[in-house]
Amino acid sequence: MKIFIVSHTHWDIEWYLTFEEYRHKLLTMFEKLFETLKNEKYKAFHLDAQTVLLESFLEFKDDKNLKALIKKGKLIIGPFYVQPDELLASGEGLIRNLLIGIEESKKFGKYMKVGYLVDTFGHIPMLPRILRGFGIKYFIFSRGLGDEADSSLEFIWESPDSSKVICYYLPLGYCNAHSLGYEESPYEYHIFEISDIWKTRIMKIYYEEPKINFEKAYEKVKKVIERLSKFTNNDFLLLMNGCDHLIPQSNLPEIIDYFNKKGEFEFIHCKLEDFFKYLERNSKHFSKLKGELRGSKYMPILSGVYSNRVYLKQLNFKALILMNILEILSSIYYLFKKEKIKEIKYLWKLLLLNHFHDSIYGTGIDAVHKENEVRFLKVIELATSLIYDLMYKIIQENKLTENNSIVVFNPLPFKRKAFVEVWLNNFDINDVLFFKNRRMIPLILEKEGNKTKIGFLAEFSPLSFENINILKAKKKHKKNKIKIGYDFIENYYYIIKYQNNIVYIKDKIKNLYYKISLIDEIDLGDEYNCEIKGLNFDSSKSSSEVTTMANSFYAELIQRINLELKEKNEGDKTIRNPCEIRYRIYEDLNRIDVRIFFSNKSKDHRLRLKIDLPFEVEKEFAETPFYVIERKSYNKIRRDDWIEDPENTKPFFSFVDFMGKDEGLFIITKGLHEYEVEENRKAVYITLLRAVGYLSREKLSHRKRAAGPIIELKDSQCIRDFTFEIALISHEKDWLGNSLHIEALNYIYPIIAFESKYSINSLSFIEIKNPKIVLSAMKISENGEGIILRFCNYSNNKEKLKIKLNNLFNKYKIYKSELNEKIIREIKDLERIFINNNDLLTLFIK
Repeated sequence: MKIFIVSHTHWDIEWYLTFEEYRHKLLTMFEKLFETLKNEKYKAFHLDAQTVLLESFLEFKDDKNLKALIKKGKLIIGPFYVQPDELLASGEGLIRNLLIGIEESKKFGKYMKVGYLVDTFGHIPMLPRILRGFGIKYFIFSRGLGDEADSSLEFIWESPDSSKVICYYLPLGYCNAHSLGYEESPYEYHIFEISDIWKTRIMKIYYEEPKINFEKAYEKVKKVIERLSKFTNNDFLLLMNGCDHLIPQSNLPEIIDYFNKKGEFEFIHCKLEDFFKYLERNSKHFSKLKGELRGSKYMPILSGVYSNRVYLKQLNFKALILMNILEILSSIYYLFKKEKIKEIKYLWKLLLLNHFHDSIYGTGIDAVHKENEVRFLKVIELATSLIYDLMYKIIQENKLTENNSIVVFNPLPFKRKAFVEVWLNNFDINDVLFFKNRRMIPLILEKEGNKTKIGFLAEFSPLSFENINILKAKKKHKKNKIKIGYDFIENYYYIIKYQNNIVYIKDKIKNLYYKISLIDEIDLGDEYNCEIKGLNFDSSKSSSEVTTMANSFYAELIQRINLELKEKNEGDKTIRNPCEIRYRIYEDLNRIDVRIFFSNKSKDHRLRLKIDLPFEVEKEFAETPFYVIERKSYNKIRRDDWIEDPENTKPFFSFVDFMGKDEGLFIITKGLHEYEVEENRKAVYITLLRAVGYLSREKLSHRKRAAGPIIELKDSQCIRDFTFEIALISHEKDWLGNSLHIEALNYIYPIIAFESKYSINSLSFIEIKNPKIVLSAMKISENGEGIILRFCNYSNNKEKLKIKLNNLFNKYKIYKSELNEKIIREIKDLERIFINNNDLLTLFIK
């Protein structure tokens, strides 16, 4: 049997120590690495597929050893910038991760063409498509398989569009052959504290490598081989010599020589790509898997990470929306000036640092996540300033006469109706708005000195800049068709009524009734998993204060609740947590917007929005990057032979749909990513927050071991004020046929309004006329030579693109390209372009 050994380190850039603490250790690791790689017998060392580690090193050291070792193939880098979570990063976030990671790698010579995501907590269905879009046909991982893991370590993984990658699974993890023969644990550490200023951990291995017992090393390897052999019928195995933050084993070549002298196995120290090439030659009879990988038989997937430290997820969601808008505006400005906005790369790198899995999961110490918050805010602040700047410049390119106006930008390539808010200088109470031959009387929402924030509802052209004039005119107030009472509001589509402590929503068209309540439970879990220990609060059993309000555009039912939550170890003592829920309906929009203002003052609990359904859930569809997956439920399944029970809660990106026979409820969220279907399938939950006090606990009732170091935390209890944003749409038939994914975009992406002293030419830049296709990205190409347009087909069928471009595009040629922006061929006729089912199409306009 051939035993391939790959040397590596898994480098969490931040986790139970901070970024700076780990970076200092990284510099020490590099010193040891350079010494080790002087040995010609040492084949190669893998730098965890993260090029950000090179940047961290080069901020303090020169690259004379680095470039030479990479070009020689002794140090293996890339292809990612960081090892991300795949769902929270978004599809475009994953693409930027690879674009930047590969670009940084090429500065040093070459990069590893392996999808190396060994510590990500589950894998999205479209990952094979993304990897193949960068010419990567191999994938290695350790988390995500259930019972199918018993069939084979090697298989072909196929994405919904039929893209395939050759996979190798690590059921014992990516550390299965680390620290071979060490006489003591490499994780022995000292606690070092200077007064009460800072306390840290110092691992002894950075200063002195433990002594080696060669026979002990061989006994360990034999046991690993014996365990892994049960998973495969092939005559080869892969061992991973390395683990979290470890330095390379300097005498590994001598250890391998010792192993080979035993004569039982053939041990080969190799590069991971060489192992996969060998694997590929033996792949004809590999089994196939489709869909997402979220099983947890041998390695946990730790599903509670999608609802802890939810403030990080909300900031990430805002940052991603702003980056998409910023890239669209930069592309529009490029049509006029051919300028590349250099700050965009800087912002993506900042954001990608936070997409590192332990960072965005919220599974680190408090100091780590304080820095995450600052990074997110830096992205949000600069992106907002750049958006203003680009809008101003685009207006200058299209200005007509000097005229007090509001310029509005719709970033979506569809016609849409939306409520818009904008700040104006010296707005007069007698001012009215004139737009598309229609006069509107705006709402006055807020005042700040001579600045006034107004709001109005209007219909906007696809991906457009449009002009709204501000005029003096007699006001003729429009009669509102929304009905309102002291405990209900009503429009054409819905009645929302408070009765007997419960908010009822009636779908008037289909005569369906939904019940809404808040449920709070005691959670004695950790940052990785929940551990529910009973009901804490049920708003349906507690009275609320309810008021209603209405104006010319919308009505709201406002429910105020005080959640009296028990304190751990405090008997019957409770703490009051104020909560306000605002249900908003517009006159002629088939959507209910829900905003929940919650002041969390309690610890160790989970808060969820519960929706009792008028039907039994038969199908559930959840948005993941570039694909909407239909899932089955594993409700309340206990598996004694799994390291972690199958998850009851499940992740999604921004929307999830629950279908009965013909009726359904479509839910959209902003930065909330966890749902659950109740066991009787008559109710669903959206998790609002989990407040917990430990990075990890020793073990939980459904997880058999610790997921990280056992560290008590403070900020993970999330004692702060929150605003949760959710939208509900009751519907019949399927979500795609109703274009509800478009409604999700309408809810998520704001119309951006800008006060201008010039009126402008109204311009629509792109219109998609096939609602099954969405615009995923509009950006300047990485080489600055053109504009990238990326489209996603959500349909299971091949679809015609049906796109209309502004005449400004006429001076450019259009090419089909891959995700890595390499051109495939020129497109002569856009009218004849189709996108395959569940596939992506990238156009390069240059």
